[in-house]
Amino acid sequence: MSRAAGAWPRQTLARPVALHGNAVRTHGGQVELRLTPGDAGLAFWRDDLSQRYPADLDHLASVPNATALGRAGQPEVLFVEHVLSALVGLGYTDAEIHLDEPEVPLFDGSAAPIVEALAEAGVDALPGAVEPLVLSEPLSIERDGRRITAAPADEASFEYHLAHAHPLIGEQVATAGWPDYAARVAPARTFATTEELAALAAAGLIKGGSEANLLVIYPDRLSAPLHSTDEFALHKVLDLMGDLALLGRPVQAWIRAERTGHFDNQALARALRATA
Repeated sequence: MSRAAGAWPRQTLARPVALHGNAVRTHGGQVELRLTPGDAGLAFWRDDLSQRYPADLDHLASVPNATALGRAGQPEVLFVEHVLSALVGLGYTDAEIHLDEPEVPLFDGSAAPIVEALAEAGVDALPGAVEPLVLSEPLSIERDGRRITAAPADEASFEYHLAHAHPLIGEQVATAGWPDYAARVAPARTFATTEELAALAAAGLIKGGSEANLLVIYPDRLSAPLHSTDEFALHKVLDLMGDLALLGRPVQAWIRAERTGHFDNQALARALRATA
């Protein structure tokens, strides 16, 4: 199905699937993530709390270096962005995502394992379609040297400009659309320098991070070869797609981000919602 422009046909998983990975932030142990069919949009479940969290801006909770959902602003489901990115990247409009604890595992730092699981789950068509949010005029958010812009377009496209002080990261530009998702965007991994990881550990924000679940940037080398020359910037596109899924509908726009992160993506989502 084409998702470049126009309404998205509603679809969900044909069957449940489960994945296992480490809880990077909270304890470092194994977590099971279960993806199941649904017909009420995208939502997360904390089965241990019997609590459902619709994946929308009204349930967004503020946490550093990630996107989280919760109640009354309190984060109760961490790291939702990669799962949402994979689901919308493959055209799923409805699904229930289950956990027995607060954190979605990071897997290898990319969305590729989730994409593989969704391929196993298959697709089941649902009645109706989801209409995109179509912009009538550009909007832009800028602060502290970061900028994110959305402009009217005939189809969705995403462009990220990365500038990092580490010489092994440096400057990159990545562009992608929905047809690029599985092959180019999904494999792009989370990355961090050793200094950034040390700061996160000191702040109590990482307890299970390792070369197994992110790309580590040492002073003189990478922990693994890059999948592509623009992988760092492509991962930022992956995050952007996942964060904008909180709108609950696709955005038919050209979106350009410069040196931005999750808070900027979320601010753009709120600004886009205000135009609807």
